[in-house]
This record gives sequence, C-alpha cells and structure tokens, in this order.
Amino acid sequence: MRIHIHLDFETFGVADLKNVGAYAYASDGYTDCLLASYAIADRPVKRWRPGDPYPFKHLASYEIHAWNSQFERLIWTHIMTPVYGWPALPLTAFICTSAQARLTSAAPAKLEAAALFLDRPFKKDMRGHRHMLKMCRPADDKTQNEWMRRNPGRTWDDAKRCHHTPLALNTLHNYCDLDVEAERDIARVLPAWRDDDLLAFWESERINDHGLVVDVDFAKVASDYADEEKAYFNWRIAELTDNVVTTPRQFQRIKEWALPRMPAAAVKITEFYEDGIKKNSFDADTRSNLLNELSADADFMDADLAEFVQLLDLAGKSTIAKYQAIASRAVDGLTDNNPRVHGAYMFAGAAQSGRYSSPGIQVHNMVRKVPEDASRIIAAFKHRCVGRQFGEPLHLLGQLVRPTITGDPDDRFDLVWCDWSSVEAMVLPWLTLDAGADDRLEAFRRGEDIYLKTASRIAGRTITKADAFERNCFGKVPELSLGYCGGAGAFKSMMKNYSVHLPEKQIVEIVKTWRAQNPWAMAFGDGLEQAAMNAIRYPGSSYSHGRIGYVFDEDALDGIGALYAVLPSGRKLCYPNARIDVVRTPYGRDGLQITAMKGAWHPKRGEKEWPRVGIWKGLLVENACQAIATADLLNASLLRARQKYRLTVAGHTHDEILIETPDPERDAKRLLECMLEKPDWPGIDALPLRAEVDCGFRYKVKF
Repeated sequence: MRIHIHLDFETFGVADLKNVGAYAYASDGYTDCLLASYAIADRPVKRWRPGDPYPFKHLASYEIHAWNSQFERLIWTHIMTPVYGWPALPLTAFICTSAQARLTSAAPAKLEAAALFLDRPFKKDMRGHRHMLKMCRPADDKTQNEWMRRNPGRTWDDAKRCHHTPLALNTLHNYCDLDVEAERDIARVLPAWRDDDLLAFWESERINDHGLVVDVDFAKVASDYADEEKAYFNWRIAELTDNVVTTPRQFQRIKEWALPRMPAAAVKITEFYEDGIKKNSFDADTRSNLLNELSADADFMDADLAEFVQLLDLAGKSTIAKYQAIASRAVDGLTDNNPRVHGAYMFAGAAQSGRYSSPGIQVHNMVRKVPEDASRIIAAFKHRCVGRQFGEPLHLLGQLVRPTITGDPDDRFDLVWCDWSSVEAMVLPWLTLDAGADDRLEAFRRGEDIYLKTASRIAGRTITKADAFERNCFGKVPELSLGYCGGAGAFKSMMKNYSVHLPEKQIVEIVKTWRAQNPWAMAFGDGLEQAAMNAIRYPGSSYSHGRIGYVFDEDALDGIGALYAVLPSGRKLCYPNARIDVVRTPYGRDGLQITAMKGAWHPKRGEKEWPRVGIWKGLLVENACQAIATADLLNASLLRARQKYRLTVAGHTHDEILIETPDPERDAKRLLECMLEKPDWPGIDALPLRAEVDCGFRYKVKF
C-alpha cells in the first residue's frame, strides 16, 4: 500500500494566476516557490523552505495528495525539479482531493467551502488566505518605491518581494500548515477512489497537459470588442429599467428596481443576514441560484426581470471574456511550438452527476451554431475589415469561439471530432428496463431520427429533416425537456436554447401528448423516487428501479449520512445528508420529498446551515441519465482512445471527443469505432449507440 503525502505549495509570481491559469503561471519564469507544508500519512505537519534539503525519501512508495493537485503537480514539475533539484514525478503520482470530494460526495470544489460543507473541525483560515494573496503577488508600487529609497543599490526584482519579511513568511507558513491539515482531514472522511475513476482522472490530466491549439491572433482581435459589448449590456439594462439602472455595477439601484418586481420566492433567494439584520444581494451566488430556479421553471420570474438577471450575470461571463481568456491562457512550448490553452477541463466539476466542467475558456457553453464561412469571417476580423457584411459583429463573435480552436497552422495535423447522436435520449429508455420503452430503443437500432419520429407523432404528419423548425419544436425540445419528468416550465426553458417560440396553449398540449405517448418516462421517475425514499427509510438496505439502485449509509461522510445512487458502471452518485421532508410545492400543496445538501450553492451571509435542495423524481432521472451518458461513457471512451486506438485527444464536450491527427480520413474511422465500442457493464449490449464524425482545420468548420 502506498503512503500518502499531503502537500501544499505557496508561491510568488508576477503573472495573475486567476487570469492566466495554472499552466501559464507555473511555467512563467518569474514564478517561484516561497515555501511548502506537508504531512506524511498521519504524522505531524512539517515545513520546507528554499535552501532546505529535499524532504522525501523512497518516493516510489508515496503518492502526493493535494487540494487541486494539478497546481501542486505543475509547481513541482516547472519549479521544484529544475530550480530546487527535486526529482521528476509522473502525472500518476498526484491525486486530487478536491476531485475526490466532488466525485464521491458532491462537495464544493473550494477547500474552505468543502470544510464547511462536510462540517470538519479544521477550517480554512480566511484571514490567512487574504495574507497569502498579498504574499503571492509583488508589493504595491508605493511600498516598492519606499523600500528602494531605503535600500539603494538593490534591484526592482528585490523590491517586488520586499514584503516577504521573516514575520510575514512565518504567518504564511502557518496558513499553509492549516491548509494541509484541512485537506488531510477531509480526505479521511471521503469514500475511496474506484480504480476506474482514478484512471479517468489521470486521463483527464493528460488531456489538460496536451492542451488545445488556439488562434491567439484572432482571440486578441476579438478582445478589442470588449468596450462595444460593455456598451451593449449598459444600453439593454438601461432600456429594461427605464434608465433606473444604467450599468451592472450599480448595486443599490439594481436592488431598488428589481426587488419590488420579484415574486416572494425570488426575493427570498436574495436575502441574507448580517449581524442579525436582513439584507439583499445580487452577487454571483445569488444570480446563479436565481438562474437555477429559472431554468427549472420559466415562469419563476417575468420575462423582463429574467432577462435583467441574465444580463447582470452575462456581464461577468461575456463572449468577449472567452476570447480574453483564450489570449491570456495560451502558452507556447509545453506540448509543441503552437500556442495552446491547457487545463480546460475540471474532472467531475459538475459534482452531482460527475460530468466535466470547464474553467477558463469554458468549452462547454460555447455557442453551438458556427457559420459555414467561419474561416473567411475570421480572416476578415484579423485584417480589421469587418463591417456588417457578414452580420452584427458581436453576434458573429459569439458564433466564432469554437473555430478559434484549430489544428496545426504549419499543416502537421488537423482536427477530427465525433459525437454520439441523441445519447441521452438513448440512455434514458435503456435505464428504465421498461417494456414500454422498447419501441424507442428499436427505433434507435433501426437508425431512425428520434426527434423526427417524435415530431411526426406530435404534429400528426410526417416531419423530415427539411422541416427544421418542426423538428426542434415538436421533436428535439420535448425530448430533451420532458424525458426528465419536466412539464411546461422545462419545455419553455429548453425552447430558449433552440430559439423556439410557441404559445402557452400549444405547449400544454405538446406536454400532454408526449406524456401520453411515453408513459414509461413518468413511471421511471416515480419508480426511482420510491426506491430512493425506501432506501432512506431503511438505511443499509438496497432498493432499485430499472438499472439504478439506491442505498442510504447513515455513517457516510463521518456521520453526515448520504443517499447513494448506484449506476450500471458501478459508480455512485452522492446525495449528502439526504432526508425526507414535508415540502410545499409551487402549487401550494404539502407533500413528502427528498431533500439533500447542495454543494453548488453556498450559505447566505450569517447562516451556518448549508442550503438544501429538493431531490424530486425528475432530478433523480436527470442525474442518473447524464452521469451515464456524458460522464461514464465519455470517460471509458477517452481511455480507449489513447490506450487502444492510439489517438491524440485534445478535448471533449459532454458527448463529443476532439482529436488531432496528421491523417484525418484514417483517424476519423478509428475515433468513430472507439466511440461505438461499449464498456463492460451489465446489460450494455441492449444500449444502442450511434455517432457522427467530421474533420476540419478549425473546430466545427468542416473541410
């Protein structure tokens, strides 16, 4: 058995880590390690400073555990080995406790939040955190100037670190020690990694290390439109509010305009207590919670108010910000001589399902639609000759983020991308084991387009691919929204994603028709909910419905307790501190519902209890289906792509894999074969899989 080393580095650099990302930061020549704290197994925490000897012997018997181990791994590789003579270590020597907490316990990604979420005795020192943020950056200009006057003959590089006094470094080391204690303490109570999941995590890190080639020149040109985009946000916010609010930064005006127009349930989400006084906030967490509610129920707020909240949120997550992130995070020389964005994927970033999230350039929420003449439009932008001949520039830029990812400019390789067709729509009926869903599975096996089939049944006439609007309205939108037991609200939310608009009466009729034609879907949700409730009522006993099992462990997470959903892959989804509560429905009726702690939310100011979320039947279905369709299947294929098919994976997006290859025609066939190969799970032969593959120099722009 390998011995755990719990490790934390504190560093100094001139690059802005948050802005440029860990890869650019660690490989920057000015970045240095100030100190380290570590603990071997359960032994006391020890310290290292520059000038101290290398602290570990017999390293082959150790594995390095850290909170966000990618950072520690990169600092070890780019600084500790070349600068301080530490031995080089393979990627597989590092294991991320944050990823483990997200995957096995649905916990928050940040150490301070996870310690609170799991109610651990060691909490992150937030005062020490603020001190760390000062120490990791150069001293401010005023401090540097004063120091240089007192120390003639010294260099400005010395002045940048003039705040690194012995006392300040000792304070920083105390903070670092506590971080190690907090990380190790959390690691003690987490369920162990499954072998398959750990292999998938390491594969994800290999893909992050490889990186995505990006067109930095275009990204920089696109970034020049930031002022224009900002002006648009200001104009639209002013128009919505009749000039009461004119910028997204007018916090008091925002509250004065929005709160009187919000329903009581929405106002409650904005509330927090400070020193016993109730206040309201529209900070990032509040906006996220409001938008989560809006995505579940399109009628949660009226249209103008919903757009207002979305605009406030978009102002901090704009399309131009993606281009700025691409330009600032691109690094040359880590993989080859191409500018690449590394670290685009966070393993199990969507903790409830285990799906990936994407920090930095956020590859998962790039606009789907890409113009066929994207290469010509990009060339026009780069030559500064875009007027409105192609359309509104800001609108175009939203559609050109994906093609900013490219093959090799020197023509040594191009891109191939392959995605499963309607994979969630295939996985869902397969999970039910319901004979009533067999017709749907047979349709997939025959190669039929399920969206056209559904659209034709709802419309009462034959819908073809040429009927794009009808295919979306009557096929794609109901399939993607109603399969998870959703109703009119879910349908409306999905309509927005596909620019579909239908009258209320027709929406209600479509929902009724789809449910009548697919009774197995609602029955599956009812069955999962009953199995989950039985598991909570009788801890330690297993209950199942379809291919999903449930068990409740009272002792999990050091006594917090957890409901686990057992997937066909063998992986478990965690619902921490799940219980059955009496909950008031939106229709004013009281009923029994499972609730659990939600790691993606944060307690309001002044509150100690972690926010809870209702685990209704539709969410149980959605979590299970997405966990299989866009996490477990993807991870199995990513491993096969490299190990069996010898493909170079550069990226992925839920149901799609992107590779680099000097021979697109050959490797398109290999990638397709890889993604159609099924993992070794019980009953997997009954799951139909289909996929489509394309090639091009720019991502989503076909040859």
